[in-house]
Amino acid sequence: MATRRVPERLRWAVDRLDLRAGHRVLEIGCGNGVAVALICAVPAVARVVAVDRSATALRAAAQRNAAQVAAGRAVFRHADLSTLDSPGERYDRILAVNVNLFWTRPPTAEFRRLAGLLAPDGVLHLVYEPPHPARLAPLVDRLVDRVGAAGWTVAEIARVDRPTPLLDVVARPA
Repeated sequence: MATRRVPERLRWAVDRLDLRAGHRVLEIGCGNGVAVALICAVPAVARVVAVDRSATALRAAAQRNAAQVAAGRAVFRHADLSTLDSPGERYDRILAVNVNLFWTRPPTAEFRRLAGLLAPDGVLHLVYEPPHPARLAPLVDRLVDRVGAAGWTVAEIARVDRPTPLLDVVARPA
């Protein structure tokens, strides 16, 4: 990964996870696996499960993280969040970067699924990089509304204001 540019939003998102020894992480919409590689670079992390609806993206992600897959530290699944089957698995951190479903429509079924996947002290990080600063405030409002409507609480809202802003809405089931 040293020769590939890592987007700032992904570095920031992974830093925001505040990973600890033994943490298990679920990434929703992993794309080509850049965030998974950053998460696996944290030695204390026990395991990362990454899901995406694109088989092409998952192939690229598995190839990028081949050593971690072979070691059992990274697992990639072709799945939609609403139908993700993860029996008995609980995650300390769930990460979704620029996953539109959380703000474009009421994701009630997805929030129910996530509540069943979170460990008791786990948190969900909804990270976004809006294309323009003027879109940040409406995005925050929409996400806070969606989180609350699903019966979750917002634990924290972090943002970086710069030419292209970054947002992290941290949530947990109520």
